[in-house]
Amino acid sequence: MAEKEIVVSNDWTKNWQAKIAVKTTAIFLWMVISVSFIGIVWLNHDLAGDIEQDIQREVGAMAFHVQRILSEAPFPDDESGVRSLRERLSSTLDGSYLQGLSLTIGNHSMEIGAIPVDGLSQSLELPHFLPAWNSTEAVSLHITAHYPDIQSLVRAQRDGVLVIIALTILAIGIILSWTIQNVLAKPFEVLIDATQQVSRGNLELRLDVGREDEFGKLSRFFNKMMDTIKSQQDTLSLTNEELLVEIAERKRAEQELKSHRDDLEREVVERTRDLQAARDQALEASKAKSAFVANISHEIRTPLTPIIGFAEALLDEGGISKSQRQSLRTIIRNSRHLLTLINDILDLSKIEANRLTVENLAVNPFDLLQDIESLVGMQAREKGLDFDIQYEFPIPGLVTTDPLRLKQILMNLATNAVKFTERGFVRVTTRYETAARQLIIQVTDSGIGISEDKRQQLFQAFSQADSSTTREYGGTGLGLYISQRLARMLGGGIEMDSAPGVGSRFLLRVDAGPVRDVDLVMARPQFSEIPESSDPIPESVALHGHVLVAEDSPDNQQLIRLYLQRLGAEVTLCENGKLAVDAALQQHHDLILMDMQMPVMSGLEAVERLRARGYRGPIFALTANAMKEDVERYLQSGCDGFLAKPIEKNDFNRVVREYLGTRDENARDEEDSQYQELVARFVAGLPGYAREIESGLERDDWDSVASLSHQLKGMGGSFGYPEITQVASRLQVLLRQESREQAQVAARDLLDLLHGIVA
Repeated sequence: MAEKEIVVSNDWTKNWQAKIAVKTTAIFLWMVISVSFIGIVWLNHDLAGDIEQDIQREVGAMAFHVQRILSEAPFPDDESGVRSLRERLSSTLDGSYLQGLSLTIGNHSMEIGAIPVDGLSQSLELPHFLPAWNSTEAVSLHITAHYPDIQSLVRAQRDGVLVIIALTILAIGIILSWTIQNVLAKPFEVLIDATQQVSRGNLELRLDVGREDEFGKLSRFFNKMMDTIKSQQDTLSLTNEELLVEIAERKRAEQELKSHRDDLEREVVERTRDLQAARDQALEASKAKSAFVANISHEIRTPLTPIIGFAEALLDEGGISKSQRQSLRTIIRNSRHLLTLINDILDLSKIEANRLTVENLAVNPFDLLQDIESLVGMQAREKGLDFDIQYEFPIPGLVTTDPLRLKQILMNLATNAVKFTERGFVRVTTRYETAARQLIIQVTDSGIGISEDKRQQLFQAFSQADSSTTREYGGTGLGLYISQRLARMLGGGIEMDSAPGVGSRFLLRVDAGPVRDVDLVMARPQFSEIPESSDPIPESVALHGHVLVAEDSPDNQQLIRLYLQRLGAEVTLCENGKLAVDAALQQHHDLILMDMQMPVMSGLEAVERLRARGYRGPIFALTANAMKEDVERYLQSGCDGFLAKPIEKNDFNRVVREYLGTRDENARDEEDSQYQELVARFVAGLPGYAREIESGLERDDWDSVASLSHQLKGMGGSFGYPEITQVASRLQVLLRQESREQAQVAARDLLDLLHGIVA
């Protein structure tokens, strides 16, 4: 659409400026006001007196004028001359208040103008006038001037002034109206009309800017505004078109999206069904794997029980050679290594299934580290390494954590340090961070070290630094992975720093739980010579009682029978749960040891049946499935506790002793005097034992020392000296581990104890 122009003004007024028009209008208004004011003032003053004075002046002037005319020409004697004289004299009346004159000159008379009937007159007598026709003889001149009534003149003059004022105001009003109409109103009408057309949607309208005044500026602003509006409308139209296109595309996209969504929903349903099936398969596979691992663990633990048990039993026997003793220790060491691998696999299985849990118990960190000293220190010294445990005090006397898992982590870190260190040292440093409430244990070694690019993979499952490490040092690569996961479950983690050829530093952090300032100790407390958890029960203390053993493995039956018979207990053996239920209900037993997996009837079902039929005697589960959920299931079914396979001899003895009484206690009242005699005889023989031990130490005859310590271990507790049993037991443990230096120290402690008792 072409632009349409509206001319603001195309006449000669277009060059006028509005401000000039406004100023001109203001001047005209002031003129009207001034004229009106002057007229009003003039009308209010004494017009009659002024007119009368004017008439007097006019009469005098007229007389002078008449005298001058008459003195210049003779009095005419014909009609034409009279007429000419009258015309000359009549001209003197023009523009004056006088209407007519009556002249008498001598014997001549003449009337000039109109002689009013009811008007006023004024006469003037000149007795010695010398006319032009008779300059020697004076004649009299009588002039009578006739004029209207003064009041009529006043009224006429006032009316004339009013008419002039009215005409002046009218003229000024016409001029103002014309000016306002053409200079001001017309441009406004044009702007109003243009605005109305714009309001009706005509955006092509433009004003012809032909003026340089304010209306010209306003017109230019109007045109610029219309250009802006037009540009914005064009942009808006373009945007609207683009929006319509986009809306159309979106609708098309929505249709496509809806189609794709429907397809996706169908695919999701199918995928969900497939994933559900895959999940079910994975769950079944996980269950199968867990069951497989549990079954394999049970099947491996079951033969390990008699292997380790009979090997330890043979070690306790006298009369075997040094090579045989070394062979038995090799059997025990490798069997326990196999047990460690099984435990790692079980832990890995529980970690992957998110079923591994930890406990929060009060733990003495010094006792725990003493265990590490006893178990790992000997291995380090056998390799010629310096093994040292250091403390940076203050350290809590008790922390709240899982002792089993913490010990498992430390054993892994410490044994790794010993394994990968050929010369130098292994150092365990313990400190406590009060702000973080964390117990920090650092294991440092001078071993082979690890390069930086190999460090991260150390904490991955089945991973070691490289394949050569696996070939040279062995291992499954599970230890650090499990240790890191356990450390995180204990509220901390494991950090490491290492340099090839220099050594490694592993920093273990665990949450210490609530620790008060009063719980912090500034020095290492005195330890018992052997940790309570491994305190052996003297086999020479004869027990009194009957034990029912339900076990389907003949080898395990023989081992458990051997253990119980050495303790002096009577034993009844059953190979399945049904026979165990029948035997338990037919005869009183002080303790039932029930294997959980047996043919015919499982141990779990047998326990439930016994409890359902009112059996209240103690029942302990014998199981190779020692997972927490398994143990909880055994306890819920009615078991009073459990013993894990392979059987730890000390734990086994402790449980049996708890429920069976000793023959010494039962017969103490009857045989007190005999017992006192035996005690005295035992004390009297202690110097002989001391001499033989000293002799064995001098000859480096450790077999003799082991045999003597074994005898003292069995007799000390029986005769009221449990401290002899404890020290002798520690000496035996160290001799089995072939820790000669520590065994030397333990032997000296035993000698000091014997000398102290005799003294």
